Amino acid sequence: MNDRERNRVCDVLIVGSGAGGLSTAITAKKGGLDVVIIEKEAVFGGTTAYSGGVLWIPGNPHARKAGINDTREAAVTYLRNETGNYFSEKAIEAFLDQGPRMLEFFERETEAKFLLSSYPDYHPDVEGGALIGRSVTAAPFDARGLGDELTRGGACEQWNAQIEACLGQSCRQRVTAGDLDPPAIKSQILQMADQSLCHIRGGLERSRRAEKVLKVFI
Repeated sequence: MNDRERNRVCDVLIVGSGAGGLSTAITAKKGGLDVVIIEKEAVFGGTTAYSGGVLWIPGNPHARKAGINDTREAAVTYLRNETGNYFSEKAIEAFLDQGPRMLEFFERETEAKFLLSSYPDYHPDVEGGALIGRSVTAAPFDARGLGDELTRGGACEQWNAQIEACLGQSCRQRVTAGDLDPPAIKSQILQMADQSLCHIRGGLERSRRAEKVLKVFI
């Protein structure tokens, strides 16, 4: 570990390189902030790399373009039935407001494109459920555009719009909300962030352990 790594300063520090972490990093960078991502694994993607890549976004622009008949009220009803006692009107309203805008942002500002999926809701027979229109998947992407990042498994100096990413680095200190006071957030990782820290924890390492266990029964 050299002195540069010990004293790296940024506006936003992202801990974890799954979909949540990378999306946060891109959004912050597009907003003019200096962003650093750290990832304890030697590869990008986190638990997202194991997922099917389906995004559930009611009211998404691709459904509207396809003329699919759906309403916000139906989506709220479905989520109320599915979440039960965990239903949060504030969270649901924010999700339904920002989800479609998020898709439009990434399609406009990045190489990511999405396609309408034929997947139904998990429980389409529940009141408010839909058979089609709320799920989208990523369109095929020519991975050759990633260049050396496609095969390199070590530390990455620059990634996507000059976002610095450090692979194989972990956060060794628990960070709580009380620690997130600007102008300086300090932790025993490798960087110091002037504005904010986002800890996106999915658990790729735990997923790998689970996969090894599951293989015993398959």
